[in-house]
Amino acid sequence: MDIASDRAGQADAAVAQARAQLAEADQRMAEIGIRLSSAAVEAYVQGSSVSFLEQLATTDGRDLSVRTQYFKTTASGQRDALDALKAAREDLMLKRSRLEQAQQSARSAASTVDDQLAAVAKAESSQRASLARVNGELAQLLRQEQARRSAEALRASQAAAAARAAVRRRSPSASASASGHTPPGGLWTCIRQRESSGNYRSGGGGAYQFRPSTWESLGGTGRPEDADPETQDAMAMKLQQRSGWSQWTTAQGCGAS
Repeated sequence: MDIASDRAGQADAAVAQARAQLAEADQRMAEIGIRLSSAAVEAYVQGSSVSFLEQLATTDGRDLSVRTQYFKTTASGQRDALDALKAAREDLMLKRSRLEQAQQSARSAASTVDDQLAAVAKAESSQRASLARVNGELAQLLRQEQARRSAEALRASQAAAAARAAVRRRSPSASASASGHTPPGGLWTCIRQRESSGNYRSGGGGAYQFRPSTWESLGGTGRPEDADPETQDAMAMKLQQRSGWSQWTTAQGCGAS
């Protein structure tokens, strides 16, 4: 790309130089034309002097020396100008040829630069499209992984709740001595902390700050904060599965997408 740009700049410089040289050649042609015109006038005046005219008028045609002298006089004053004119014309043709070559080179270099710019733009567009596709695939994979973990946590919580209920049904006394509740971790820990500082008895909706209408739509009864932690966890996971992480304004700050 840089090489092509350099070539284009050099070609433009060559065109400018050729144009300047052509202008100089045109100026020389004009100057020589003036000289030639002056020489022609001078030759005419000298050739038409009284002495020559008298000799030509009185000769009978056989005095060729007079006529020869006349033509020598008129030609000698123009020969240098004619030679200079011929050389100037040849130089002008050469300068025009060089200008045409320089212009052709400039057009070729400009075309090369345009082709390379088009190629760069096409490659950049292709890379951006590839990057957008990769980002989309990564986002999709991340959402799928978060959904998988949430589903696993929900199943684990439901299984633990069912096991504790079975224990309570078999032995009320054993239920009192059952192990403490283990809440789901990861994003859920962050959400609980931001929503209620992790307090399942927090007023206004418990650990996950459920709205009463949302709680009821999930099948809950009573106030959310009065439900046991296992039930609140299960309801939160059920809500996430149904409506996504957007149900909690704090979820995005915890890394949910």
